[in-house]
Amino acid sequence: MTGIDIYEIASFIRQVGLALAGGMSLWGFVFLLVARFRTVDREKKETLEWAGHRLFFGSLIACVLAGVGWLVLWSTWPALAHEGITLFPTGEEYAKAFYMTIPWNIVWIFFSAVSLVLYGWYKNIFEKMLPWILLFQFLLVSFLISVYAWTGSLFSAEQIFFYFHGFHSIFTVGTVLTLDFLVLSTRRSIVKQLYLFPFFPSISKIIFIGLGLDFLSVALVFGQALEFSTRFFVAQTVVSILIINGVFLAGPLTRKILAEIRSGNFLSGRWKTYAMISGSISIVSWVTITFIDYVPRLQAPYVVIMSCYVVLIFCGILINKIVDYYDKRFFEQK
Repeated sequence: MTGIDIYEIASFIRQVGLALAGGMSLWGFVFLLVARFRTVDREKKETLEWAGHRLFFGSLIACVLAGVGWLVLWSTWPALAHEGITLFPTGEEYAKAFYMTIPWNIVWIFFSAVSLVLYGWYKNIFEKMLPWILLFQFLLVSFLISVYAWTGSLFSAEQIFFYFHGFHSIFTVGTVLTLDFLVLSTRRSIVKQLYLFPFFPSISKIIFIGLGLDFLSVALVFGQALEFSTRFFVAQTVVSILIINGVFLAGPLTRKILAEIRSGNFLSGRWKTYAMISGSISIVSWVTITFIDYVPRLQAPYVVIMSCYVVLIFCGILINKIVDYYDKRFFEQK
């Protein structure tokens, strides 16, 4: 990992924070919209309202994460597409984008503070406005994550590459982390799982749309930006694993989970282990490609990076097993 700069770490933290804030805002808005305009069942409405509120507060934590990265990141760094395609904006392009987005970062901070004031002192207004608060936050975060470099041309191929390359993180890593957040939040409530998990196959499709946006952006600059570096081969490997895992996750695993929930049972046995493995692969994969994306000076060999990747997956599975074990003991004692 020789060669990594603190500013690259800050860029990675900012990107993950923005992606998570965008993903939580988007799906919180969707759940609240369905609850208020397309649901008559009381339990389902309450569950979706609960999810919307949960994601709102989760998005505020993500805002803090992004804010920490932004405060450290006084200059931005090169964009390296997840397929290993490299395109370096100039320092001037970074500077323009940085100063262009300063007022909008301030608006975001102010908006988050106002939302908390409404929650604390004007709850009736907050409840009515929450879907639109989440929608505004999603749009604002989408702008901030997309405009990290500015060429001066609104629709040039290079600028569109930057738009898509930034924005797709909301649909990919942000949405994956949002799903994991919801799974953890509902792990002991069969009722919440019954009403939330049927949304997951549709949400998973959005993840692949996000990956498609990244492929599309690469197509615009492929000729000038292809570089067969270590990151290229790591990204190719991880994206391939993601696609295979995604097919399994969105297919047989999701069908099994939904069948168990509709029968009034939690997932158990080998299928629960499969879910832990698949979930860990998904989270670690997206975090990995975002990391190598925003840490361009990473100099570790392919074998070292992939070994760390595999170790992180096993750590994720182990953490899941430990949490599940103590979770069971806690609820059995109650």
